Amino acid sequence: MQPEPGRRLANVIKLLLKNPEDWHHFARDAAFYKLRAPAAFDYLTTYLQSLDEINVIQIDEVAEKARTKELERALKILSLDALVTDRLRQAKETFAQQISEILFELDRKRFAEFVKILADAAEYSAERHFREKETRYLRLEADISRIMEEMSRHPTQLSIEKLLPPISSLLELLRRDFAQIEVARPELELTNVLDNDFYVMHDGVIPLRLLLSSKDESAPPIEAIGLVLEQGDAEPCHSPDPLHGGQTREIELLIRPTEKQTQDETFTVNVIVEYRDRKGATNRSRPFPLAVRLGKPTFEDIPNPYARYAGGAPVEDEKMFFGRAALIDRIVQCLSTGPQGQCFVLYGQKRSGKSSVLKQVEKRLKTSTLFALLSAGTFSPGDLWGSFARILSQELAFRLEDASSAIPENWPSRSEIKASPLESIRNVARILAKHGHNIVVAIDEFTYIFEEAPDDVGKFMRGWKALLEGKTFNAIVVGQDTMPRFKQAFPNEFGVTHDERITYLNEEETSDLATKPILLDGASRYRGRALHRLFDFTAGSPFFLQITCDRLVRYLNSRKAAFITEADIEHVARTLTVGSEALPPERFDALVTAAGEKVAIVSRDDLWRLLTKVAKESLHSGWCYKRELDGMPNSMEALKDLIDREILASEGERVRIRVGLFAQWLRANQ
Repeated sequence: MQPEPGRRLANVIKLLLKNPEDWHHFARDAAFYKLRAPAAFDYLTTYLQSLDEINVIQIDEVAEKARTKELERALKILSLDALVTDRLRQAKETFAQQISEILFELDRKRFAEFVKILADAAEYSAERHFREKETRYLRLEADISRIMEEMSRHPTQLSIEKLLPPISSLLELLRRDFAQIEVARPELELTNVLDNDFYVMHDGVIPLRLLLSSKDESAPPIEAIGLVLEQGDAEPCHSPDPLHGGQTREIELLIRPTEKQTQDETFTVNVIVEYRDRKGATNRSRPFPLAVRLGKPTFEDIPNPYARYAGGAPVEDEKMFFGRAALIDRIVQCLSTGPQGQCFVLYGQKRSGKSSVLKQVEKRLKTSTLFALLSAGTFSPGDLWGSFARILSQELAFRLEDASSAIPENWPSRSEIKASPLESIRNVARILAKHGHNIVVAIDEFTYIFEEAPDDVGKFMRGWKALLEGKTFNAIVVGQDTMPRFKQAFPNEFGVTHDERITYLNEEETSDLATKPILLDGASRYRGRALHRLFDFTAGSPFFLQITCDRLVRYLNSRKAAFITEADIEHVARTLTVGSEALPPERFDALVTAAGEKVAIVSRDDLWRLLTKVAKESLHSGWCYKRELDGMPNSMEALKDLIDREILASEGERVRIRVGLFAQWLRANQ
């Protein structure tokens, strides 16, 4: 600033006079102005010293020079010539320490934003996966461009002279680095899925199942993929969807072998991969030699043990029940040898296999134990306690009849139970104990009780507590994911319980359920990465495993195929999500809501909308960043609810739907 000529300083003085507090700010930063505009500073101080409230200006030029020097040192670290993760992190840490020393709020805000950009750039540099790297790059480019535009519209000396050069340099480095990554040539590998098995020729055609792998996860995606024979006859083969670095895909190539190859029954074909890169150029791989063996065209229909459970029925057949072994052992041991009055609380997602666990526990208990299985859905609203007592008495009588035992003469009548429910249940327990019977009361859908009127629920829970404290019977109650809230609302009435959350099967248990019921000569029918793909689609959900395996067996029988490959899994997944045989929305209700709307934290509609957004945002990278969900109704509450119930997997600031089949269905139907 210049004192003469012009009116700039006079206007500054007028502005300062309107608010005496601004004079104090000027005095506080006096050393800054003294060093950068000495003439203008001297001109302004004549007015400043005339104010009564400010008599002396403290100017510490040594401290200001030291502060400026330290800031310059930090800025030099930002002189980057390459994107090196450690250097970016060092620059971020060093520069973050200087923000508090910057005098003006706008500059502090911009430098704080740049510190975040440096942190994001370090994450970009360290990222190995191309899809994540691209997402980070696009976000960085947008953030840097936004800051540079703001600097242009509202310049400051520090921003333009000190911050703009390194931030511009960083943007150029990012663009140059990503441009090189985009054109990197992927390392491809093509293998025969049935390399150790045989193919059956139909009408002169062999459907080769080939696994294409992009080995390097940092490689850019390829698309418009085609497989061609170097020599020989094959039908056109196209796979249009992008294949990302680190991914694999099974592709079917239909070939017509020569007469000699058919007679030899074993021969080799050379297959070339054609594809389009990110820039639109067409590329060809080297030839991949693949051995092909022909087998006898014999096939017997595969029995379908999954069909009876694909609708969600509890699994009673021990040969179709996999996983949960340790849990069932623990429950049976405790109920068989421990004291009366114990209560197991099993809860989790709808369709997670809780009712099947009850069936397996019932099978394992001693014959002297009367296992009374009830459903809270049959209790009468407004009379939960009375209807429970009546139904329990009736069920115990049925269990005696099943065991060919006579019902004792002093068994309470319906009118006696209605008049005195608690005492009637106690009398029944005493009668049965005299005849050598222990009672296990199992109540399915126990969380339905939580949805009834509070007074009715309170009355029921007080009676329940009295029965357990009186060691009347042992109990197993099964409910949905609202069970923790139910217990929190009635902590005293629930008392001491053994709580167990029923969740997904692990990958080994998933493999057992998929393979063991349909073995071929004692060995698995699955080949290549088919089992891994099945786990991706189902996440180990017993319900969706039964559905998928049922469709899979039906598909194999229709094709007369003995082996299961990844292409079969993909085909079945498509039929379950698109077309006339696609699953209806209600089949996925277990992955949306925890219970009825009466006790829901977030409405069903809001959950559907958020899950649809997550599915679509995660199409390319496999993940959806949480910030993409900002602005959606009740997004924070919905996210917490879905993560707690294990519908969504969470990793840092991003989420994805665990059951891949559901994500694919949402993309196709919502």
